[in-house]
Amino acid sequence: MGHEPLLRPEEVSGVLSSDDPPGAAVEAQPQPYSLREPLAIPPASQERAQAKLERIVEALGSLLRSTAGREVEVTLDAMQQMRAGAALDTVASPVWVLPLAAGSAGGLALLLPAALALPLVDLWLGGPGGKAEPRPPTAVESRVLERWLASWAETLRRRVGIEAQATSVLVGEIPRSVAASDEPLAVGLLRLRWSEQGGDRSALLLVAPALLLDEAGPLPRPDALGPLAEPLAGVPVAVRVVLRAGRVSVADLLELEPEKILRFDVAEDAPFEVRVEGEVCLRGRLERAPDKTVLSVVWRRGAAKNAGARVKPEEGERP
Repeated sequence: MGHEPLLRPEEVSGVLSSDDPPGAAVEAQPQPYSLREPLAIPPASQERAQAKLERIVEALGSLLRSTAGREVEVTLDAMQQMRAGAALDTVASPVWVLPLAAGSAGGLALLLPAALALPLVDLWLGGPGGKAEPRPPTAVESRVLERWLASWAETLRRRVGIEAQATSVLVGEIPRSVAASDEPLAVGLLRLRWSEQGGDRSALLLVAPALLLDEAGPLPRPDALGPLAEPLAGVPVAVRVVLRAGRVSVADLLELEPEKILRFDVAEDAPFEVRVEGEVCLRGRLERAPDKTVLSVVWRRGAAKNAGARVKPEEGERP
């Protein structure tokens, strides 16, 4: 299987470095499917996710126009899914990272090449917004950007309903409050234009999938996860239930015999982890009722808001 991301870095670089419309020189052809690059947004939810991303971009354009005091066009060319680190690598260095944190849902980050970020800051300070030599922001420019980020957070709250907080401006780094480097995100390819800029300039908008989807809604059906869902359904995986803590002496281990009980020094309701191929997918506790035993899930990978769901073990199946 291929190891390439769903959108290859050279494809994104082509969009970021060219004034031609994206896809103008790209013919339809088969693309590699890599299991190492999981889809954070399943196909059945992509239309809904893109609609919300378009609302975020509209709010961003409105804020840029009001901040600059002139007409600034912001266009969403496409939405792709990439790992955060791979997306960062496609933008020309130095990359100015303007992040917003949204708690457990992740966050957003606007990735601007310095050649675009510097003219924008110049516009906000009342300048013409012309071309500038790429470099990292100064301390004054960072403070201007952080005040702008606070305004962006407020705009998103009012216009899109996203609750987020401004964080520090970074260079060449995406904060963990937004996403880990290997975490798949929705990536919006943006084009910005204003008269003094002399043509289109491109940027990336990274958005955590949880901010684009209604996580409180039903989970996607297996057949909505992609064309490989059905053949992969029969692939065996190793599942282990692991207690987080417990000690036993060497003497107790030496005395173990069939049907002998080994007691751990942990409470009956101590949390345990369910690991699939070594990766933690669930954390929960067993709760006993007069007529049944239920698994109370306190954390599930990729859907923290579903905590507290109860799952009854199958008849005869060990939890």
